[in-house]
Amino acid sequence: IAVKKVEGVDKVTIICYKPGEVDQALLAFYTSNSNPALAPDDLKHALTSLLQPYMLPQVICLQDFPLLVNGKVDRQELLRMY
Repeated sequence: IAVKKVEGVDKVTIICYKPGEVDQALLAFYTSNSNPALAPDDLKHALTSLLQPYMLPQVICLQDFPLLVNGKVDRQELLRMY
């Protein structure tokens, strides 16, 4: 995943919002391991050199990922946060 290659990114989850619809979008939820945290605008700028424009996701920085009881990322909660 290109987002994971950017310095300062710790964990990433990519979700397609409204797949198959006209207003679908790629969402990249991430946590940062740098101090201060990597800003979404800085991440988006870094991704412009790694991805084609149509592949650029909207980026959302989180403190922690919401988890299900089994320890997996709660993707439905991420979509609600968006």
